[in-house]
Amino acid sequence: METHMDESRKEIPMARGLLDYFPDALAAVARLSFLANDKHNPGEPMHWAKEKSNDHADCILRHMVDRGKWIVGEYKRPVRHSTAVAWRALAMLQMEIEGGRVTPPNVVKLRPDTPSREHTPLCDIDTISCGWPYCVDQEGGCESLHGPCMVPVTRRSL
Repeated sequence: METHMDESRKEIPMARGLLDYFPDALAAVARLSFLANDKHNPGEPMHWAKEKSNDHADCILRHMVDRGKWIVGEYKRPVRHSTAVAWRALAMLQMEIEGGRVTPPNVVKLRPDTPSREHTPLCDIDTISCGWPYCVDQEGGCESLHGPCMVPVTRRSL
């Protein structure tokens, strides 16, 4: 994640827009990361062994069925199923961003030479395949936090 661009980095308020909104939930997810590392990588420094599991969507739904309940006996401490949902959702998002993948069914390529009637310049926020918010410029091109792109974006009507 590039955060060195002066104006763009202000659009990523990690403290005010994430930590301050969800301090308890983020602490619960961090604890699950610690407990899961002890379970899946005993004796190793904390790290995410991404190759060990990538069926995040299925796991999210399994944990959603038991939301409001606790996972007992799997880790050294009880963990909420909702915490596992949040961890898996973050893992799925992180892998999508790293992989540059977009999965929605209605995908359209935006090119600077092809204006889009589906977006309003500089105000219709959406997500591009790299995970960054973007605004479509006057020529219909994509302007992201890391510069101009030509990537798939989801089409939606205004």
